[in-house]
Amino acid sequence: MDDIKLLGLQRAEFQRAETLQIWAGRVQIVIVLVSIACVIIQENNIVYALSILSILLALAWFYISEESKASHSTAERARRAIVIRNGLGIKLGTKSYSDLVILFKANSDSAKQWEDEEYFKSKSKYGNQKLAEIIEESAFWSKCLLKEYAKKTWLIFSFVLVASVLSLFLITLFDFTQLGKTIGQIFCLILMWLITGSLFSKSIKLTTSSNAVDSIEERLNNIIQSGEVKEDILIHMGDYNSVIEGTPVIPSNIYRKNKDRLNTLWRERAER
Repeated sequence: MDDIKLLGLQRAEFQRAETLQIWAGRVQIVIVLVSIACVIIQENNIVYALSILSILLALAWFYISEESKASHSTAERARRAIVIRNGLGIKLGTKSYSDLVILFKANSDSAKQWEDEEYFKSKSKYGNQKLAEIIEESAFWSKCLLKEYAKKTWLIFSFVLVASVLSLFLITLFDFTQLGKTIGQIFCLILMWLITGSLFSKSIKLTTSSNAVDSIEERLNNIIQSGEVKEDILIHMGDYNSVIEGTPVIPSNIYRKNKDRLNTLWRERAER
């Protein structure tokens, strides 16, 4: 098992998942704009064209979203292996390692820029204590960043919700004598509300995940403070991994914006 190579691939795969997630979000915005135009415009040919465009965009959105989720899942699998390696000193077997590497879709050249020779250097001894400390720090960062991401997502959802509600009032403008055009406009409305529901679900997921990670972090902190970290730390690690794998990838811009503040908070907390 090549630790450095796996680290590079893992971080590159997370970057791929994030990039695809960003593109999926952009496609969602375009679908909303196209749908609004389709509802407002009354010209038959334009409505038909916009309806077809919205269908193609919806298919692109679903495909890109699934690709992002697949990359996220692969990156999370590698992250778990790296955490266990760092905490307990346990390496993947040769078959498990090769099976994992095959799953990566990130470019091998781009993965090299994410390799960090200093990442695995630590004076701490492998064991339950070290694993608990690694997960606690990860939970601290995840909790804070998920809260920030949730705020941003709720804001976007609010704007889309307002646009979706306003679009319903435009139904009175539909010419129901022209069935083809009306079907196209209704389909665009359905797509708009589908995206609204997706954003609502994402917002709820981010909020509940942040709260769940907060609870896990509290448990980990109590265990570490007690000085009796036992084998059940693996259960807490499993709980944390289960929550994190089910959440969207946290955008890099949110991490960069809060990096210095959270680093300071964590250092102050660690020194107490």
